[in-house]
Amino acid sequence: NKLMDTKGAWLDDTTFDVIIVGTGFIQSVLAGVLAKADKTVLHLDKNEYYGGSYATFSLSSFTEHIGNKGYGHFDHLLQENRYFNIDLVPKLIYSSGDLVSTLIQSNVTHYLEFKCLEQSYLYVDGSIQEVPSSKEDIFKNKFLGLKDKRLLMKFINLCMEPNSPVIQEYKQNTFVNFLKSQKLPHALEQFITYAIALVDSDQTAPNPSKPLLSTEEGLELVKDYVRSVGRYGSTPFLVPLYGTSELSQAYCRLCAVNQGVYVLRRTIDKLTVNEETKLVEEVVCSAGQTLKTKFLISDFESLPQFKENVSLQLRGLSRCVCVINKSISPTHLKNILIIIPPNTAPFNNPSAVHILQFDRSLQVCPNNQYLVHISTPTTSLEGGSEAAEKSLSPVVNYFFETVPVPEKETEEPKTETENELETKLENDSHPIEKEKIDSVAPSSSKPGVLWQAYYTQVLRHINEETTQSAVEGLPSNVFVCSDATLGLGHAADLKEAKRIFSFICPDAEFLPSDPTEHLDEEVLREARLLQQQNEQQNETN
Repeated sequence: NKLMDTKGAWLDDTTFDVIIVGTGFIQSVLAGVLAKADKTVLHLDKNEYYGGSYATFSLSSFTEHIGNKGYGHFDHLLQENRYFNIDLVPKLIYSSGDLVSTLIQSNVTHYLEFKCLEQSYLYVDGSIQEVPSSKEDIFKNKFLGLKDKRLLMKFINLCMEPNSPVIQEYKQNTFVNFLKSQKLPHALEQFITYAIALVDSDQTAPNPSKPLLSTEEGLELVKDYVRSVGRYGSTPFLVPLYGTSELSQAYCRLCAVNQGVYVLRRTIDKLTVNEETKLVEEVVCSAGQTLKTKFLISDFESLPQFKENVSLQLRGLSRCVCVINKSISPTHLKNILIIIPPNTAPFNNPSAVHILQFDRSLQVCPNNQYLVHISTPTTSLEGGSEAAEKSLSPVVNYFFETVPVPEKETEEPKTETENELETKLENDSHPIEKEKIDSVAPSSSKPGVLWQAYYTQVLRHINEETTQSAVEGLPSNVFVCSDATLGLGHAADLKEAKRIFSFICPDAEFLPSDPTEHLDEEVLREARLLQQQNEQQNETN
């Protein structure tokens, strides 16, 4: 495991098959997969942290990164700063999606822990309703009538039959027209489009910048959902413990154990292009050292030249992060998703709003508190925190009650019991359940917001996917990676990583199955059998 993070040290090895700049999700996946494919990899990042636009921060680092401290009891929460892991762009993982297959094939799961999301809800007809995940859930659902339940089951079964004449007829049509052809009521269309397919754009009005979803695309999204139900829990979604950046770090570990070299706080300052081959052969890093490479993979920020040649789509995500004192869930569940469809009163939201609520079990906040992520796509790229607040404050005000901050908070002397409790918490990486000192309860039944912060996340995406270098005008051995995607999943990220890998290793499989995987399964089966035999013997005794 070769790891360096000192600013001025020079590398002993100066020639690599691939140099990767930035530890975003796409770059990290490529680092791990290329190193496992026996490529020599140097992975640089100008930051002191991993993840790029998928980074995860403590409370203090998060507010420093977004440039504002937000509103509320910030100083009070700062006392438990180390228990916060706040994502810039939170994500969910489909239990049976391509990412899980990739994680298993690469054995990266050894570095990660997950929990299953407990429930997803859709805001419809003035209240939040449970999104049914299975056949049993559908028929237990109290919001849907018996006829709607039958229609939903019939529709899901139809989606799993790609050769159906009905699907073939609408294959080149829009998904919304396909739904209408099934004579589904409006509420059911909303459940399918925004809670099951997780579409974030308004499907009732054409938008030149974002065409309506095709029937084929919509059906694939429904299939992703249905296939993942019940694999690890009642919902289709997994959530990584400690935040989304754990995924990037896990793939970086995969690269490191396969002889990859890591240097943080370092980037590249200059590229040298061979005049005959038109390929990048050397780079000069920020420490002044010249390095040779066959391929360069980089984020847009780190390209010292050719930036004017990179054609990008700029996409915005309005974000609000809150810390609340009790669950939004009507049944007090802890880790949940709430979807608000586009153009829903009283929110006036042009795109879907996603609300993710996580608790301490995901290692993202202290005990007795909940971390809430609220996100919606935006076209106000330069509006910053003000534009995000204008967009999302109606959602915050609807679901939560702000806990007022006293004009001047004075700290009373702590009792001996409180001092002992805080000492124990500081020495315990998993704090015990406790009553919150100085907690303030809201006067209504709504959860109380202890702290909230707004910001706009601007994300850059590569326009072209067909040319070898991903961007015309760049040397053909230079690849530029997109930032985080707007949706809740990683499908587009993984697709981009596979595309770049195919150009660098055209004859290699993206991630061949690990032969030890089957051995692990055999060992696990033997262990389970032995455990059953021991339990039976104990019962006999």
